[in-house]
Amino acid sequence: MEYVTVLNIAILTLDVRAWYRRPDSIYLFFKFCFSLIIGFGILFLQLMNATVGYKFVLPDLGGMELCYLIGYVGIITGSRLGIWTYLLLTGSQRPGIALPFGEPEAVRGRYGLYSLGIISMLAVVLYVGVTGFSFGQGSYEARYEDAQGMGIILRLFPAFLPFAAYKLTVAKSPREFWRSALVLVGFTFVMLIALEGYRQLMISAALLTVIIALKRKYVPLWVQLAIAVSALPALVSLSFLRYGGEVQAAGFTDPLTRIFYYIQGDLFPLDAPIRIIQWCDIRDCPGLEVFWNHLTLLVPRFLWPDKPAILLDAAGYYTQIVIAYNRALTLSATIIGEGFLIGSFGAIFAICVISGWLARILSVWMDRSTGMIKFILLANVPMGFFWIREGLENGILRTIFILAFLGIGTLTAPITKAILSAVPIRPRATRGGNRNVIPSVPAPNRPSPSPT
Repeated sequence: MEYVTVLNIAILTLDVRAWYRRPDSIYLFFKFCFSLIIGFGILFLQLMNATVGYKFVLPDLGGMELCYLIGYVGIITGSRLGIWTYLLLTGSQRPGIALPFGEPEAVRGRYGLYSLGIISMLAVVLYVGVTGFSFGQGSYEARYEDAQGMGIILRLFPAFLPFAAYKLTVAKSPREFWRSALVLVGFTFVMLIALEGYRQLMISAALLTVIIALKRKYVPLWVQLAIAVSALPALVSLSFLRYGGEVQAAGFTDPLTRIFYYIQGDLFPLDAPIRIIQWCDIRDCPGLEVFWNHLTLLVPRFLWPDKPAILLDAAGYYTQIVIAYNRALTLSATIIGEGFLIGSFGAIFAICVISGWLARILSVWMDRSTGMIKFILLANVPMGFFWIREGLENGILRTIFILAFLGIGTLTAPITKAILSAVPIRPRATRGGNRNVIPSVPAPNRPSPSPT
């Protein structure tokens, strides 16, 4: 397997380099996550097996490597098709529009972004009003029971991310940027503790901060190294919150072994496709049913009173059926596992082609757009991480909500603008000086915030 180690590290290195140059690219981040989670994950499994021993006998990982290479070729193929599709539909060949750093007044549609932020906070307040605060006392899986009938409210939680992307982008100094970033991550941490989970929002906020900081060159090398070093301990801490109830049941008494398994489960969940492949070797797998089941998340419970708390999508089928996991939460099947549940190697290639196509379409759309949609798309760059872990079904669902947030922001922007315009305080207060500036009256010689 020496060739696998060299090949996968080489591919990951190229993808890291490409994404580092364009950190705000949905497609490049998606491809980087595929190389990290699947390609490097194969090497991590080998490392675990050689050090602490794996929990079951690992099969020859050559088959998993073949799945990885098939998927990687599919993603690149889909990317080329995505570029051709966009150019064919739009006839556009102009370069991408630069993000308006430090120019909040120049952003069209910013009132729609304000609306999304307000709607998100109202959704959180409404949810807490109905279910109460957890303060970390409830079990992780208790949120499934609490969330029943609250699906529409839950889907509005991430609406603050486009507003956060806007605030981070238009910050006029590093100090203002990091202050906004601290508020953003702090808000998601409070949600994590108070709402029995929803760590995806905290991960998305942290990734979004890093992505925009890299784009704006606000991250010195020593800070980049510090983030890289602290990422794994942070991930392990979140894993302890999620899996803490199964520590004794799983028999992981050694802390080092437990850390290895938590990192593998949350960052490199390749045990899922391995077990799915073994399952499908002796049984009929569900096919496209798992894909359509995920999209039924959009069906409100008042239209489907018997809607189960956990649907048998790829993650649900793997958790409930393949490994018969007895806790009320789902484990990631990965995009490779989803492919095998649908239809073996051919389905893996098809899913990755469609994923590469969609990720590239979204990237080109963001490059050639301005205003509210640009920030909605920018806020969804981190979705590549969850897309690889959950599968194409997750990418399509998130794309649907991109369009939904665009519609909500567009419809509510005039109302928000009217309300904010009626107040003597400007939507974005300046640092220092008079904060009660009437928008229609220019303020000549107003000093801009000094960079620090």
